[in-house]
Amino acid sequence: RLSNPAFAGLWGLNHENLQRDTHIAAIRAECDRLALDSPWGSFAASVTGFDEERRDRHGQVELRNGTVLRYGVIHLPNGQVMITFVDVTDSVNVERALKDKNEALQKADQLKNDFVQHVSYELRSPLTNIIGFTDLLLLPGPGAGPLTPRQREYIDHIGSSSSVLLTIVNDILDLATVDAGI
Repeated sequence: RLSNPAFAGLWGLNHENLQRDTHIAAIRAECDRLALDSPWGSFAASVTGFDEERRDRHGQVELRNGTVLRYGVIHLPNGQVMITFVDVTDSVNVERALKDKNEALQKADQLKNDFVQHVSYELRSPLTNIIGFTDLLLLPGPGAGPLTPRQREYIDHIGSSSSVLLTIVNDILDLATVDAGI
């Protein structure tokens, strides 16, 4: 017996075309047409061949209509072969969706890391300039001239705020570097 109604339903075959006298070549031809990468050559060889090793095997085949079938080829003790099919389309689609979502999350995480690193570097350069010029203004000598106490106080605030901001930017950069695995 080469087929049953469940087999015909899984493969989308007309059960009337799978009568008792149907040759395996006819079933193979019909199923080859329906599968993307058909395993029916090996199925037919297992059923009709005289392979001495008679190894059981398992695999998966995708049909052109999107159905995914997991199969098992089991050699029985009496010389017969049983081939089973299970529809795993839903499981495969969920697995594919999870893989796609995981890839999207990894890309988003990489974009976030790149953005944080870029922004941190772009902020650090101007802050370093502000801190440098603040220190320069505070130096005694002919550079900027004498400062009033109020100006000195403002420059001190600018310097301390810039230093705090630079520390925060450096911390963010360190976190982004650790998060990126560097």
